[in-house]
Amino acid sequence: MAKKQVLASVDVRKFTEYALDATNSKGKYAIFESLGYTKDNAAELVMMYKKQGLKSFLNKRYVLRTFNEYGQRITIIIKLKGIGSKTGKTVKIKSGWMIENHGIRLITPFAGFS
Repeated sequence: MAKKQVLASVDVRKFTEYALDATNSKGKYAIFESLGYTKDNAAELVMMYKKQGLKSFLNKRYVLRTFNEYGQRITIIIKLKGIGSKTGKTVKIKSGWMIENHGIRLITPFAGFS
């Protein structure tokens, strides 16, 4: 029997239309901007979140949150390193995910500082 592959799903729009959008991010834009990230870095952030999120999930490094009709929510800590002129600056932030049949899906890229 083949082993089931576990995936981390991250929609780029969580960054391009939300976290990196100064008009729609409810203040989250300033956090990412302070680390040098703009919409041009959305694909890079997607890959970073997929990699760190999946690793934490597989190693059971997450906090269980609400379980409701939509599923089980969890919080995973993401380590964001600054880029460009912000290189050397690092923050740990909470990100919100949903456990699904295939693995996990990013719900919110920023849910507070760790």
